Amino acid sequence: MKVFNFTKKMNVKTFLLALAFLGLSMSAAKAQNTYNVYNDGMLFDVACLSTSHFAFFPTLQLAIEHIREDAAGNPCTIQFGEESFGQVLDMGGGNTTLITFENSATHTWGKITLTGKATTACASSVEGVIKINDPVSIECKAEITATADGKLFVNMGTLTISGGTIGNQGMLIDNSYIGTLIISGGEISTTGGAHAVLNGNEVTISGGTISATKGTAVFNRGGNITISGGEISATGEGGLAVLNYEYGTLTINNGTIFATEKRGRAVLITNGTTTINGGTISANGEDGSAVVKQEGTLIINNGTISTTGASCGAVSCGTGMLTINNGTISANGASSYAVFTRSTTTINGGTISANGASGRALVVVDAEATIYNGEISATADGTFAMLNEGYGVIDIRGGRISGSGTGVLWGNPSGMIVNADNGKLFMSGGTIECTSNYGNTIVNEKTIEISGGTVTSKGGEAIKNNHDDAQLTITGNAKVLAQEGYAVANTKGTVNIQKNSIVFAYGTEDTDIIQGNYTRSNNAVIAAWENTVGTTAYTAGTSTDIYKLPEAATAVWAKQGSDNGISVKYGGTDGFIPIAGVTVGTTGIESNKNDEFGITVYPNPTTGVFEIKIAGQARNDVQSVEIYDVYGRKISSHHLITTSSNHLIDISNLSSGIYFVTLHTETGKVVRKVVKE
Repeated sequence: MKVFNFTKKMNVKTFLLALAFLGLSMSAAKAQNTYNVYNDGMLFDVACLSTSHFAFFPTLQLAIEHIREDAAGNPCTIQFGEESFGQVLDMGGGNTTLITFENSATHTWGKITLTGKATTACASSVEGVIKINDPVSIECKAEITATADGKLFVNMGTLTISGGTIGNQGMLIDNSYIGTLIISGGEISTTGGAHAVLNGNEVTISGGTISATKGTAVFNRGGNITISGGEISATGEGGLAVLNYEYGTLTINNGTIFATEKRGRAVLITNGTTTINGGTISANGEDGSAVVKQEGTLIINNGTISTTGASCGAVSCGTGMLTINNGTISANGASSYAVFTRSTTTINGGTISANGASGRALVVVDAEATIYNGEISATADGTFAMLNEGYGVIDIRGGRISGSGTGVLWGNPSGMIVNADNGKLFMSGGTIECTSNYGNTIVNEKTIEISGGTVTSKGGEAIKNNHDDAQLTITGNAKVLAQEGYAVANTKGTVNIQKNSIVFAYGTEDTDIIQGNYTRSNNAVIAAWENTVGTTAYTAGTSTDIYKLPEAATAVWAKQGSDNGISVKYGGTDGFIPIAGVTVGTTGIESNKNDEFGITVYPNPTTGVFEIKIAGQARNDVQSVEIYDVYGRKISSHHLITTSSNHLIDISNLSSGIYFVTLHTETGKVVRKVVKE
């Protein structure tokens, strides 16, 4: 056996270790060389016993160079310390701290696997614990701890981390040049407010845990990072889990990314392109943010992005582009927002919600936002589903925007959508509804044009103009509906209701449709339905129930599929508005009063003539009978002989279809449906 003894004497401990390994069987030789590196710079080959040797080296770097020559390009494992003795290699400071793996013209490395435990007390002026140059490939499974600014420096080679524990107080893994870093397991952490992983080229993360206390867990400085698994976290106040910087490309396919403390951010994007295809991203501390984009492009195709702390933001975007195609974005703490954008924004799907008191689901400031699909909602008291500020422009072409909270925000009744400052809101499709008993669906301070879709409110105003410069135009196939409150409340500004649109209010007696002044074009239907307090079922409409402009318009309660609602028709205006809380029969309209009358229609269906049978004392209360079609148009009137219990009505001259028989009594009316075959 060959022995190299350069500068140091072997201590008793390492000598005993050497003897223990020399006692191994010669048959234990392996194809891959395995080297143990001990304290005092001793190197011992424990795998290739036929050429085994131990030696002392003045520096750890010389020991590494000897391993390179001895390995002769074959795969090898370098073991720090000896696990069976619980030994930890103390690499100390100074020139023993820098270990460089590089190839030369005469000697090359194979794949290197690092195992065991090692520590270093290197100073910040020293370049690092381990330096990797092209084309060296290293797999790190070791437990490496640096007590200062030590790091694994990947210059041109490849570093794969599949296990072990790597931690320090400063920057830990530096892949800022043209190296490749692959993380599939293990634990990587920094506690000194620096970066756990710094990338300038290629990083793939599919497993393991990466964390930073106060610092940054993963810092992408102009490189490409793909995250498909694992856990990345910022646990200190103001910490960053992932930072995409200097036009880097960040793709998140899966995994968990979160910030836990005050002002922490899970993902910060200064510029470049970031794509989120899945995974879970969250910020849970006060004033925290899940995803912040200062500039550049952000595309959200899927995944879950959320905040739970107060005054947090789930997605916050400065200039650039924001596209949301799917996924779930939610702000669950008080005074938090789900999406705040100054970017050109497109929403094609997904769900965006504000669930904390005084929260906002979507805030658009000085930017253009187009909504094609998806669901935007505000569920807590004082929340906004949408807030348009500055010179923002929102174009709603589809989707559903809803609010269910009540309360007061900024001294005004809560508006589910607020169009403030110099904002413009356009709506050509979709549904906007407020289910709160007191909230307003849309509050307008500047310009709104609704040319399609449906706007509904339950207890407040469907649309409220409350500024001198407020301009509201309702046109095209737009439908504005209010239950109990005004369909349009024009306290200030101007309202223009143009052809083919429907403005409708229904509720208890003395229901009003529009508050304040407005102008109306032909073919615009403005109707109010008045009903008795406490009832939820509605009778067919008559001229005494519906106030119509123009008079030829019709509005009747109807049923389409499983939806109850109102069917309105006049000229080019023809629409059905589904309405929650209304009871309508499976094929027609239920009566809501005087059901105690024993009144039947027979035969039904009929080919032309049917008989109205009135039982008992009710025959003395019935005054007249009127026939209406499904559009509320009166077809005929009939005077009844009150002493008779049977009355024949002939509708043979009418087309096939559904008609309604309305019997007027001293105490109200009773409606029965009849089908003409």
